[in-house]
Amino acid sequence: MFDDDDDVEPPVNDVDIYYFEESEDKPVCFSVLPIKFDENEEVSCSDYKELNLRGFTDNNRHVFKKVIAWRVDLDCQRPKISVLSSDGKWIELLKPRMCYYEKKVRSILITVQMLHFVRKCPKKQQRSLFDHLGEVFNKFGPVPNGDDIKKHHHLIKLFMERDPILVKSKIIRCFIEDASRKAIEPIPRRACTEDRFIVSDESLESSDDCSYSNSDSSDDNNDDSTDEDTDTDGNATDDDTDMICAICDDGGKLLSCEGPCKRSFHARVKHGRKSKCRTLRFTSVELKLKESGTFLCENCEHNEHQCFKCGELEPSYGPNAKVASLILLARM
Repeated sequence: MFDDDDDVEPPVNDVDIYYFEESEDKPVCFSVLPIKFDENEEVSCSDYKELNLRGFTDNNRHVFKKVIAWRVDLDCQRPKISVLSSDGKWIELLKPRMCYYEKKVRSILITVQMLHFVRKCPKKQQRSLFDHLGEVFNKFGPVPNGDDIKKHHHLIKLFMERDPILVKSKIIRCFIEDASRKAIEPIPRRACTEDRFIVSDESLESSDDCSYSNSDSSDDNNDDSTDEDTDTDGNATDDDTDMICAICDDGGKLLSCEGPCKRSFHARVKHGRKSKCRTLRFTSVELKLKESGTFLCENCEHNEHQCFKCGELEPSYGPNAKVASLILLARM
């Protein structure tokens, strides 16, 4: 009596180790699809109307589905992202394929996690946000930063328009301000050991299996080919100094700001590889130019620094200064 059901494909409720393709070997972020805020409201973010979802179910069955929209649920214990199949079924996304995460969905997942945190903890400061993001994404390459979030400011505005909690958030307003006023995010704490969010150890192991990936570290490879590990007479320090990078709290070859903050940074990708620092990402030519002149970090250049207590970016020099000198704060 069950023979008629033998060939029926079982329903797919969620997909693990997922990725999306526009066509074969052409991965695309799912956020290009229209986003649904409810059953009656859909917002198109691009010209894409359909993508192919690939991945696996919990019993290791391969999944291939046509999907036409996506949505986010921020009311859960963790943010829940789902996609709508062409046959009208919602499918929850679990963990992305690692190389797909690195190349296509890193920033959108960080942004969604930010929205969930701000909505859940609206009174928390920006430093707490980046501490949280650093813990959630601690195993997966460079630590989250403000640029990951600001590139999705149009999407953030869509959520703000529909959520009274988000629209009041000072943190979110900071991210969607004029791009010329670039806020520097708090330095995340050291990575925690707990893996909380989106990518499993198994997906890390499968990162070399991506047929659409030519190189998982093209920036690093290009970066290495144009520089030598030689000492310089500029601001970059040698390994035997006790200076540490303001981004990752680790030592090594550093470039020092000559402004009032006196902070040091890993200037190039290769210099911060050991500590997984996101670095200033200078090329060898840019670094030599900085070393030959007077290097000022972006905050010192614009005379704006972050208050250590409230996390807001404020003037730090002149008659309108609101933030004390970082040198004074360091002494305190």
